[in-house]
Amino acid sequence: MKKLAIRVDGNRHIGLGHVFRCLHLAEYLQGCGWESTFLVLQSSLESGIHRFFEDQSFDFVPVSRPDDIWEQDHEVLRRALGQGDFDAVVLDLIQPDKEDDDLNSNTEFCPMDVQACLALIRSMGIRSLAISDRFEPVDLVADVVVNTCPAQRAEWYEGSESRFCVGPRYYFLPTSFQGLRHTAKVFREDRPHIVVFCGGNDHRGFTPVVLDALATLSEAMTVEVILGAATQNGEEKCLCYEKQGIACQYGVEDMAPVLFNADFVISASGNTLFDLAALGIPAAAVSTRPRQLVTAEYFTDQGCCLNLGMEHDEIATNIRLLLPDVISSRARLEAMSCAGKKAVDGNGMERVASVLDSFVSL
Repeated sequence: MKKLAIRVDGNRHIGLGHVFRCLHLAEYLQGCGWESTFLVLQSSLESGIHRFFEDQSFDFVPVSRPDDIWEQDHEVLRRALGQGDFDAVVLDLIQPDKEDDDLNSNTEFCPMDVQACLALIRSMGIRSLAISDRFEPVDLVADVVVNTCPAQRAEWYEGSESRFCVGPRYYFLPTSFQGLRHTAKVFREDRPHIVVFCGGNDHRGFTPVVLDALATLSEAMTVEVILGAATQNGEEKCLCYEKQGIACQYGVEDMAPVLFNADFVISASGNTLFDLAALGIPAAAVSTRPRQLVTAEYFTDQGCCLNLGMEHDEIATNIRLLLPDVISSRARLEAMSCAGKKAVDGNGMERVASVLDSFVSL
């Protein structure tokens, strides 16, 4: 078995998208002869993500400073990489943009110096694969850089020593979604089932805004809420929705069957939009960060999504104006379903694994 280290974090501040993306990759690579170990901050482990590693029998090692569970200890990371005898390292760490006010003003959250981490990996002679979500040109120095943002352009990186894998064709579709993408989506004849999922932590409080707007529609429907595992007081919020007669699940480990059972999903504009497109599930997108608007606009242009925006009033207005004509039309839903499958083919993991293998074998 080849050995892979995965440096990633997930918590109540940044959600769990990065962690799940890396879990999906590790699960896929396991079938390709790779053994993965996760290197994470203690704050991430205390957010509860350790159970996801344990469920899939992946080893994990904390790399925090002894006096601050939110900050990485560079020397601890060096020791972990040296003791693991790794063939490659995957680095999936958030790089806040200037618009990320919730992170930039957060005194507890400590963003990683991604360039310093990559420099350390290079100094140890280990191959690296860096994952980025930025929509502008990426300046990370790694053997392989993966960025699935639709705004990315391959021509930006012509002549680079790094191998850049950019655009939706490299999206990591979770293993549990793979079989469903070949299953034809059948929509209900009446009372469409709407799923609301506003991300791993819904830090902008979109869920109640969406539910209030849906309640004003005259169309008959059933609504189910999914609260991400990083949602603060998630269990209490779930019970509160259930008392209101709204079906709710908290911390769902496998989203594939939940999403595939929906006729329409209102989702945050992160990785879930790619999952929905690949499964042929029509969607409407709420954006938690300015850069997510790029993804929402892309899938809207592809014909499989409605862009609801990122401000509370804007989202509520767009739900009232845009949703009725879609959820009441089976023909419209079917057209959006076909458009989504054309936008995301679901083979990104295979493409990235092939590139990683080729670099490690050099």
